[in-house]
Formats: sequence, structure tokens, C-alpha cells
Amino acid sequence: MSAQEAGQDFKVVINTNDVPEDTERFIVNISKNALQRFNLEKDIAAFIKKEVDKEYKSTWHVYVGRNFSSYVTHDKNRFIDFNIGQLAFQVFQCG
Repeated sequence: MSAQEAGQDFKVVINTNDVPEDTERFIVNISKNALQRFNLEKDIAAFIKKEVDKEYKSTWHVYVGRNFSSYVTHDKNRFIDFNIGQLAFQVFQCG
């Protein structure tokens, strides 16, 4: 199953949110856009990172996949974890 198929229903479930509402909206919309444009998870993550870095003029980290675990430190108001369809996303800034 391609990444696009995994997220084809585009149902968004926010699991953990420590970003302002406008940042959440931006990241989720960019992620949906990435799912429409790319099939590989690494390409989806790279696109999201590039767009978020550009929008917020800083360095962010992005994980995309069906099955992963993480334990990260992040800056205040700079972490979101969500699913779109079967794909999980973590986008955060640290340091």
C-alpha cells in the first residue's frame, strides 16, 4: 500500500497537540498536500519539513510512517502528533 493509499480518506486525528491553532492548521494542510503529491513516506516527510522550515524560518523535525515509536524533547508550543488515515505524523522543533 502506498503512502497515498494509507492516507486516502484524509481523516485527521490529533493525538497530541502543543502548537498554536494556526500552526496546527498549517501543518495538517501541508501534510494533506504532501500525501496528494508523493507516494514514499520519506518524500512526504521531506516536503513537510521543507515547508514548515520555510514558513517558520527555523529547523523542524518530521517523522512519517505507519509504525514507529519516539521519545523526543521539544520546544514549548512546538510539537504535534497526528494521524491522517493510517499514517502517523510527528512534527516538532527542538533546540
